[in-house]
Amino acid sequence: MQSKLLVLLAAVAATQAAAVPEPSPTLGAGPELPFGFVSAKGGALDLPAPDPTAKPDPAAAAGKAWAGTMTITFANHDSGEIRVAHRQGSGSPSPLNPFVRDAHIKAGGQEVVRYPAGYHGAAFLNKANLEMTGQDETVIEMSFQNQNQNHPVGDVDVSYVNGFSRAASCVCRENKVTAGCSKNLWKLHHCPNDNHKGSCKNPKRLDDFATSPTAFFSPCNYHGGAFTFPRADANTLNQRCPSENYWCCIGTSAECAKLNSNPRK
Repeated sequence: MQSKLLVLLAAVAATQAAAVPEPSPTLGAGPELPFGFVSAKGGALDLPAPDPTAKPDPAAAAGKAWAGTMTITFANHDSGEIRVAHRQGSGSPSPLNPFVRDAHIKAGGQEVVRYPAGYHGAAFLNKANLEMTGQDETVIEMSFQNQNQNHPVGDVDVSYVNGFSRAASCVCRENKVTAGCSKNLWKLHHCPNDNHKGSCKNPKRLDDFATSPTAFFSPCNYHGGAFTFPRADANTLNQRCPSENYWCCIGTSAECAKLNSNPRK
């Protein structure tokens, strides 16, 4: 009898272990976007307020299936180890991966992050051995929110509005639509506003009337590139990736540079 009881208990334990639920998003659990951070105008963090009179999306009404989460792969094609620090907007749920508060990714490595409905935040990029100020670095902005379609949709962009540390471009895996700029700005122009912590500060971050970037940021100022000043004609992947599966290439390798040749159509 005792042996049968032990077998039964072992079976129950195995069933429970196999049925461990996926981590659920937690509101406010992660660090928030720092005070002074400037988001790009028209970017992933500059979405319109929900419209209470909005009509249901015809596709949603027709029963079309939508992605339940947004997935971004951060691929390190830089010259060395990088640091990816997530900061989320006020009231945003946390990403579903526990690593994302401050990840170190070795050269050639990658991390896959999944975001729940309602997420809005940013990933700050820098070399792994340098301080992350949360003010001057390259930023990948992202959101996965209901934009009056009665289901969440993704939006991803690359912003150099606050400053530039490492080059980055993102692409929708499904249709190859891209956003960002994988040019090594450090080698193309002298940075007059070096913060000596791996970033070139953008002096136009607070200039809401700017119509062009400074010389340092100008190589990435093209139709469909990265945000180089608050209202730049950059690209976002807003509502342009039905699978909600993105790949972000960090660095200036040939693999990343290929994304520069596919600007917004």
